[in-house]
Amino acid sequence: MEDESASPVSTVDKKPRVEERDSEEMDRVREKVKAINEDMIREGKDMFIKSVPEKIKELTEFIANEPLFHVPLAEVRRKVCVSEEEGEQCIKRVNRKLTKFYKKTDKVFAKWREENTSSCKELSESTGKDTKEAPAPILFYGKEDQFPINTVNLLKLLDYVKKQVSDAIPIFNAMQMWIILKLPRVEDGNNFGVSVQKDTIEALSDAQEQLRIISDNISMYYRTRGEAVSFMVRFSEIRDYIQAVMEIDESQFYSLKLYVKSLRNIYASIYDSTWKNIDNLQNPRHSTDSISSFF
Repeated sequence: MEDESASPVSTVDKKPRVEERDSEEMDRVREKVKAINEDMIREGKDMFIKSVPEKIKELTEFIANEPLFHVPLAEVRRKVCVSEEEGEQCIKRVNRKLTKFYKKTDKVFAKWREENTSSCKELSESTGKDTKEAPAPILFYGKEDQFPINTVNLLKLLDYVKKQVSDAIPIFNAMQMWIILKLPRVEDGNNFGVSVQKDTIEALSDAQEQLRIISDNISMYYRTRGEAVSFMVRFSEIRDYIQAVMEIDESQFYSLKLYVKSLRNIYASIYDSTWKNIDNLQNPRHSTDSISSFF
């Protein structure tokens, strides 16, 4: 009788213990996530305090001191474009190789056809396929036949812009997460600071979209130029294709200059607006002494 009376009590006790264990586990997980979020907030602050001003200074100095940013209009093509003479030489080299390839291929195929006309009619009993195969294609293009990818100056500017895009991605992403994690709980009341936070998050999203566009445009430049070069070689009698390659290089040069200035301006505008609204970004509903607490 004593055992029967004890069993209901032990069953009732089990449920609170399970809930207690679940609650403790949730608390541990919450603490881990909180620590990760705090690390991301610190990273975003560091990017804002250190990385953004450094990038503004670096890009401004590059714009002021890089000789390519001060090339006279009349000198642009000579500095950044592959010359018309190089295009003509490339066409001549390729045409010579093509002529040689055609002659050699005709001889090889004629010899192969003469030797294997009768044997090609015989089928393998096991596979049912021709017992002889035609000669492999001849690889005839070498590095000396390639058209220059672009000038050293343009390649230098391309590499610089790609590096700046690569550096900017983690900076803007970290700053965005910092502001997102400072968003307060949704409730009625003074939400002006929250709207400032959302505007800043949107500005950082727009900045990251600009980085994607720059990266895509650089990739598109190579594809467009490659197509123009292929037409230049295939239709060597049309001189406009040589000019088209030069125009593409020149246009890309101006675009790269614009990208560098745009990146500097994006950094500067985000830094300026963030600093002006730092109290609302840090503490959107209680903005007193937020600047001092930021540090």
